[in-house]
Amino acid sequence: MDTFIEKVVDFGIKKFKGIKDFNENLETLERNVKQLSDKALDIKTEVENRELTGRKKRKREVDSWLDDVMEVEEELHATKEKATRRKKNPGALEKMNGRVAELLEQSKHFKTLVHDMYECEECLLLAPQVHEKKSKQNIETIWMWLQDDRISSIGIYGIEGVGKMTLAKHIHNRLVDETHY
Repeated sequence: MDTFIEKVVDFGIKKFKGIKDFNENLETLERNVKQLSDKALDIKTEVENRELTGRKKRKREVDSWLDDVMEVEEELHATKEKATRRKKNPGALEKMNGRVAELLEQSKHFKTLVHDMYECEECLLLAPQVHEKKSKQNIETIWMWLQDDRISSIGIYGIEGVGKMTLAKHIHNRLVDETHY
């Protein structure tokens, strides 16, 4: 009779310890998923801010990573639902915790979150060659003004056909070249 009682007590202790461990592991997983979700929200905000210009687009690996984070969040919710119905799966918690750690590590290795939507050649405007000494001087003068923090705006004016648009295209192309390299 004593061995039966000992077995029942041992079973009860193991069951209690298993429930306690499961609950602790679930709390740890929730904290880790919260950290992952915060990181994902920061990355998503940064990507969306960069995309506002219309010249940047999120990388596919970033998009896939954000989808994976969402899946983990949904999986955690489902696991918590099952746990409330007394369907506790400690193995699932371990597996999810490993996946969360993997996603957090992966986020540390993103070199860039977005890429340019256009190649440099596509950004350049077709502008006729400038041969006149005066036109080249005008380009250099405008370029100096663009680098001067005290100058907030530059106007190009003149009669039709003097080369205002050509001048603006050359300045645009030079800006594109300077910012891409």
